[in-house]
Amino acid sequence: MSVQNLAENEPRKKMFYYSGTDQLEVGDVLCFKHDASASVTTEARLGRNVTKPATANLNLFAGVVARKPTTVGPCFVECYVPTPGTLCSALTDANMTVGATALKPADGSYALVAHSDSGLNLPVAALAAETVDTDTTNANKLIYFRA
Repeated sequence: MSVQNLAENEPRKKMFYYSGTDQLEVGDVLCFKHDASASVTTEARLGRNVTKPATANLNLFAGVVARKPTTVGPCFVECYVPTPGTLCSALTDANMTVGATALKPADGSYALVAHSDSGLNLPVAALAAETVDTDTTNANKLIYFRA
């Protein structure tokens, strides 16, 4: 008798251009760069431009770093892109309960945080797939993509 796994093992991966200057790590959360001063031709030439989450781009969740780049930014980076229902390991900063804690990007952080907006004005990027507290010490933990 064979065992079948009907769930996808991991979300799709895609290469993005990271325009920041930090050294990215596996699990870091990135958002699409949405900057009115950015050159359209430069961004088109470089591909999809991503950066560290900030107030201006929190609604533009791009994905999670799948493989650590060999250099600091700016550089190309391989990311897991949000594929609803798939599992991924991401940097988290929240007291999480599996299936109940909604997560979202946070201003100035590479970690997903608990979605505390009662009106849900910002989209939910993920749900916790583990019951664990990473509020004190951020860590890579399993999430279910929602975006």
